Amino acid sequence: MSSTLNDATDTFLSHPCSAPTPALLDAIRDSAAAGDQMANLVPSHDLMLDEGLFHILVPRELGGAAGTPTDWFDAGLAIAAADPSAGWIMLQGAVQSAWIAVSADPSFASAFFARRQTIATSSAGQATAERNGDEYVVHNARWAYVSGSEGASHLGGMVRTTRPDGAP
Repeated sequence: MSSTLNDATDTFLSHPCSAPTPALLDAIRDSAAAGDQMANLVPSHDLMLDEGLFHILVPRELGGAAGTPTDWFDAGLAIAAADPSAGWIMLQGAVQSAWIAVSADPSFASAFFARRQTIATSSAGQATAERNGDEYVVHNARWAYVSGSEGASHLGGMVRTTRPDGAP
């Protein structure tokens, strides 16, 4: 990693606990080739989870770092410099955690963030949820792959919803 990136990461993160540690970056860098060869980023995922990077954008009251978008981006850049695939997983996973923090039912969000875990979601499935009374029903949905799914504790597939007239 260049000294410029190290200096930027050390200088611009407003919440030091949200910066990846040098030990984490070394571990990710050291496992990058094996992870690519085996198509397995779970060891890097788990290390990033242990350091709280998937919760960098989650408010403190839910146990997160309450980082800024700049903190998120800088952390992702540092991880990507060690291993681009791990950087992608970290950036995606952190945003998905933020979605839960800001849009989930408060009781679900509190329960989800009571322990360190991640969710992996995808919008690539092109599935539609049809309203059936107070519920939505999804039929025959398929998602070929979800980034970060092998290490995630929860999986989700985004769907389009329809109005009663069938329009989106």
